[in-house]
Amino acid sequence: MFRTSEKGNITAMALVVVAIVAIGALAYLSFNMNDGDKDASVTSANPDDVVVAKVSEHNVYRSDVIDYINTLPAQARQIPVGQLYPAALDHVINATIVKVAAANAGLSDNPEVVEALNAAKEEILANVYLKNKIEEQVSEEDVRQAYADYVESFPAAEEALVAHILVDSETKAKALIKDLKAGANFADLAAKNSLDPGSKDNGGKVGYFTKADVVPEFGQAAFAQEIGIISAEPVKTEYGYHVIKVENRRLREPLPYEEVKESLRVQLNQQAAQKILRELREDASIEVFDINGNPVSAAGSSKEQPEDASAFAPDQAGDSSPNGSAE
Repeated sequence: MFRTSEKGNITAMALVVVAIVAIGALAYLSFNMNDGDKDASVTSANPDDVVVAKVSEHNVYRSDVIDYINTLPAQARQIPVGQLYPAALDHVINATIVKVAAANAGLSDNPEVVEALNAAKEEILANVYLKNKIEEQVSEEDVRQAYADYVESFPAAEEALVAHILVDSETKAKALIKDLKAGANFADLAAKNSLDPGSKDNGGKVGYFTKADVVPEFGQAAFAQEIGIISAEPVKTEYGYHVIKVENRRLREPLPYEEVKESLRVQLNQQAAQKILRELREDASIEVFDINGNPVSAAGSSKEQPEDASAFAPDQAGDSSPNGSAE
């Protein structure tokens, strides 16, 4: 129920190195480097771009390295670019070396290459076809209507804004309550005594939550207590003993449209993809065989159960479920 502090850059940097290494040579080959293998006579489309490395006659641009960094996991991208840059540049150089070597190897007619390209082309065609069909069925108006439905059906729930001081003994908690009643500052005591690292340096605040969001004892106390009053007795939970101060209550409100529109669009895209696949199956001639190649009865190959279409829906950012609260 309590927030924890962000991990330091050292740990994150170690994870980045692992992530970059894990990407490996296959990622180099699939990475789009903004034409990073263009020859030295071609400049970047960005007039402010600069050459940061040369591999034979091929330029590597700063934008190539930045684009590569943008493909790394979200946690890695939180690290300052200056710290990521040396390793990222080295990997982009390696990618260029491999791409140049592959281009010079005369593999265009290699059966393995031809087969892979044909398979990739078929998959791209299918994805673009489905993407275009989905875009025909999901408009901005549809997304706004989905938001209106979300707002209308949003469950009413009361939230409390609470500050607390978490300690490991009832005696210590009672001593803190005594100090607070004598006029001690709640935030100061939280900073000095609380065992909750996510709130101790923020005045003890744990943010808004509903009763169902937290452990029962904490929730029951928070919603029974008057606003602005310090708990008369410590509240015991599995985490320890809490001194609680309720600072505000409010009704949870739906998230703003801008925060959930992409999540809603994902949902609509998935629904449209399912509908499109159902229609395609109805028009298709389908025969199904078991693992030994024997025909399966019509009852076992219903066209009413299309394959999960989520993998085919256009890639969209955001959680597919907009329900939640904004602090």
